[in-house]
Amino acid sequence: MTLIQFIEQAVDVKLKQVQANDIYLPENTLCFQLRDDEIQALSIRDTDLANIPDEIFRLTSLEILFLAQNKLGTVSDQLGELVNLTHLFLYSNQLAELPYALSNLSKLMTLDLANNQLSTMPDNLDRLHALRYLYLHNNRFDRVPESIFALPDLTYLNLSENHLTILPEMIGHLDGLIELRLLENYLTSLPNSISGLSNLNELHLRKNQLSQLPDTIGELSALRVLNVRDNQLVSLPDSIGQLEQLHTLDLRSNRLRTLPDTIVNLPNLIRLDLRWNPIATMPTWIADLEARDCVVYR
Repeated sequence: MTLIQFIEQAVDVKLKQVQANDIYLPENTLCFQLRDDEIQALSIRDTDLANIPDEIFRLTSLEILFLAQNKLGTVSDQLGELVNLTHLFLYSNQLAELPYALSNLSKLMTLDLANNQLSTMPDNLDRLHALRYLYLHNNRFDRVPESIFALPDLTYLNLSENHLTILPEMIGHLDGLIELRLLENYLTSLPNSISGLSNLNELHLRKNQLSQLPDTIGELSALRVLNVRDNQLVSLPDSIGQLEQLHTLDLRSNRLRTLPDTIVNLPNLIRLDLRWNPIATMPTWIADLEARDCVVYR
């Protein structure tokens, strides 16, 4: 069954959800008609789809559009006509840019653009008032797009596997963030403004080039998971002992020779990983942590 036949059949029986996976799409065969307002979710993945057919943009009732793992190189400005979209998945395509009309999707809550070739974002993202989850990992960003900082209600941001060398002070504006993932970049430091992320539960910084953490990291009062594995840390600030909600601290593969005694003050710590650091002698307070059922890997 071709994609054309599949979708035409779905429209005929007035399905509200349409899925088409692993269908071979010869070029110039997407000449079908989609007119059914009942379709609220459309999934086309793992195909040779290189362009989004115009007919899809007529499905103005769409709330979920899943076009991942195809061969899309561009997205038309017509995307902005799908004003009821709440979830848009375009990961694992070949996108190098996005249409300005993306900002018309004021109901959008999830935007997944991972595994593409993006290096910039439209500068009008502030119109995406409902956006909560933004996936931008494995692209070509060498700086954090400034338009992201106009999304104060963002709760999840993934910029891992890019080429970031600096995290701007403006990151502190995203005080709604619950999880921030910046793994596998080239960050050498964090700004003091990181303290502005007062709701942050998880901070993932594995495999960067951090040599130290700012004292202000101790102000992340909601932080539960801190992963700084595979960096170049030579010391930790005493303020790390202020992270009263922290339960997981991953310090593997750094250059730590000593640890701040304040770590013992972390009342909820249940996992401390110290492996592959040149710590000659473990602090005596490690035994205190283990006595209260904190698992310490050394």
